[in-house]
Amino acid sequence: MAENSETEIDCGTINRLLELADFEVSIAIGVVAGLGVADCLADGPRPVEQLAAETQSNSRALWRTLRALATKNIFEEVKPGVFALTPLSELLRRYTASRCACLVRWL
Repeated sequence: MAENSETEIDCGTINRLLELADFEVSIAIGVVAGLGVADCLADGPRPVEQLAAETQSNSRALWRTLRALATKNIFEEVKPGVFALTPLSELLRRYTASRCACLVRWL
């Protein structure tokens, strides 16, 4: 193979790779549901450091997880390092009528 040759990759291959990587989103949802992050945000946006302290988790890891979920509109980063609920993350609260958090933890 030549040193400067370029390999063409079709869009179908890239899309399939992205589909396979999406399992990380479901894992991240399960983690934040288990920690009760959505419940911590019930009264409004909060800094990730407060969320980490309340959930006894690592603030840097929690920040990365919430940022990843914010790209999927599951949480919203209202300003750097401050997160809020969205209609999707509202479903992860433990004490709501939908009680989807229990289902997410079960999955």
